[in-house]
This record gives sequence, C-alpha cells and structure tokens, in this order.
Amino acid sequence: ANSSKSFTVSSSSKKIDEEKEESNNPESIIMTFIDFGGHSPYYSCSPIFLKEKGVYMICFNPAKFPKDEEAYYSSIGTYMEMVTEKCPTPIFILVATRTDECPANVPYNSILTTAKKHLKSIASRSKSLKQAFILDEIIKTSSANVTKDSLDNIVAKLVAVCGHKRLLDTRTRN
Repeated sequence: ANSSKSFTVSSSSKKIDEEKEESNNPESIIMTFIDFGGHSPYYSCSPIFLKEKGVYMICFNPAKFPKDEEAYYSSIGTYMEMVTEKCPTPIFILVATRTDECPANVPYNSILTTAKKHLKSIASRSKSLKQAFILDEIIKTSSANVTKDSLDNIVAKLVAVCGHKRLLDTRTRN
C-alpha cells in the first residue's frame, strides 16, 4: 500500500524521531519515506511525491534476474526513468530484497553496471537532468535475517549519502 511517514535521522547518537522536525539543526536530516509497493496505480500519481532533490531507494527482488531478461527494466529501469523525468538531481540507492530466497547466481555486479549505464543514457538524452548519482553498491536485505547490525548498516549508508554536502546541499549548485 502507498504510505508516507516522515522521520528525522541524525548522524549523532540521537534516536530516530517520528514526530519532531529539527530542520534548524545541521546534524539532522528530515526524511519522508513513500512506498509505492511496485503497484502500477501508484505510478500515475508518483509525480506528486517526487521532489527537486531526493534520495530514491529502488527496492527490487533479485531472484527474477538470472531467469528474466526484462527484469531490470520492470524492477529498476522504469523507476529510474520516472524519477529522472521529475527530479533534476536524483540520488539512487538500489536495494535487493528477499536475498534469503535468491539463488547463488544473482548477477549483482551486472545489475549495478546496467543501472549505471542506464543512468548515463538517461543523462545523455535528458534536457532537465542536471546531475545524478547512484550508490556504487547494491544494499542486500532480507526480512528473514533482520539484525540490529543489518539495520544499522542501512541507516549508516543513508546518513552518509544524506549528510554528504556535495550530494544534497542544493545551495552549493545555485
């Protein structure tokens, strides 16, 4: 289901705070998570939620990749196209879900290489895309194997990307 929730994520030892916005604190980052759940009815309303600057986590089931040639476009490519149409400076993070259910031959490096090439292709033909970034790794997750360390790892990567001055501080590019 489509859901939206705002969080404050801090790079200090503060806890995630679902209620309080600390926009005046340079150590905090306000995040809104919107889950489209891969459902096509949400695709048509997605432009409402796309911002000029944002981090877009594209979650996909990697089990489809060894056997389905079209898996990239339906799982990742479509969403990269959608975001780059509305967001001139997107940051992408690819997240593989259900990795506990995947065969050993999932071509993660190939998936990431394809995504990088696709993003370069989009940039070469787009008139509105100013700058795009993709994390040079696919984050692998599994709801069957959730640990505090695995969640801390994801939060650390988000904080690193969101706290990176050159990636998110749009004022430096004006």
